Amino acid sequence: MPGMPSTQAIRNWRKADPDFDKEIEAARLEGCDVIAESCLAIADDGTNDYIDVDGVRKVDTDHIQRSKLRVDIRMRLLEKMHPRKYGAKVDVNHGGQEGNPIRLIPSNISVEEAAQMYQDMIKQIS
Repeated sequence: MPGMPSTQAIRNWRKADPDFDKEIEAARLEGCDVIAESCLAIADDGTNDYIDVDGVRKVDTDHIQRSKLRVDIRMRLLEKMHPRKYGAKVDVNHGGQEGNPIRLIPSNISVEEAAQMYQDMIKQIS
């Protein structure tokens, strides 16, 4: 818009001023929440899901599909804009972290054999 700063000017200001950068980021996160709320509103709005065709009430599948598309596009944008909050959660924690040790559970050896293997591993580490 005329009189408004360019996107490059905004990027420069963000780099130069950490407080301004935090404010912009907070505003963007608020904007994501507004988009998420609009998804709920679109999904909950069924006012145009039916149409009258020659006096018979029928499902308007075009309108329903358009609403689905509108929600889907917004959700995809949210996943990209704020993946921590709106992205798919994938747990790649396989163990070995603090509070989540790796456990070896042998299935075809005796308790004595497992104890001996453990002792052998300890000797190799020491």
